[in-house]
Amino acid sequence: MALAEFQTSKLQNAPDGAQSAELSEPRDRRLAGAQGGGLHASTLASRIAAGILMYIGVFVKYHKLGIMTGADGGYILGDQRVYPDVAYMSYRRQPNPVNADCNPLAPDLAVEVIMPTDGASSTLDKVATYLAAGTTVWMIDPTLHTALVFAPGAVPTVFRRNDVLTGGNVLPGFTLPLGELFEELG
Repeated sequence: MALAEFQTSKLQNAPDGAQSAELSEPRDRRLAGAQGGGLHASTLASRIAAGILMYIGVFVKYHKLGIMTGADGGYILGDQRVYPDVAYMSYRRQPNPVNADCNPLAPDLAVEVIMPTDGASSTLDKVATYLAAGTTVWMIDPTLHTALVFAPGAVPTVFRRNDVLTGGNVLPGFTLPLGELFEELG
């Protein structure tokens, strides 16, 4: 996928004579996946992902379990590069963190925050790619206030706003009350 193309910023005179900057949006707001396709990014999705990163990150750091990456942390899954919103890699699987462009190993856990503009087909393709690599996937839907958990060899599980999302086999002992995650959204 080519780098996102940005248009240059222009200064224009506002009607009242003040200067205002008009910034163009990049064509693709986030780079992801080898097959391209502009993915929707938003402040809502970013806030939810940051919240999840904080909750899991504190647990992982306290228990010295592994490393966390955000949306810029890439992983190579087969012939694809993926950039989950949040990911966890255990020290058990990778004792020494990698400082390459993309980690050659699949994460233990990938968290994707989905938005209404994300296509069902691309979302399901993404889940299938993660599962084929042995990665557990949490698909977080801030619009419906739900989390859908896909684990290799298991039936998907739906967690609703009043439920407590658990770390399952990937993060035993981890819990996240979804109501706390979604409370600031209203």
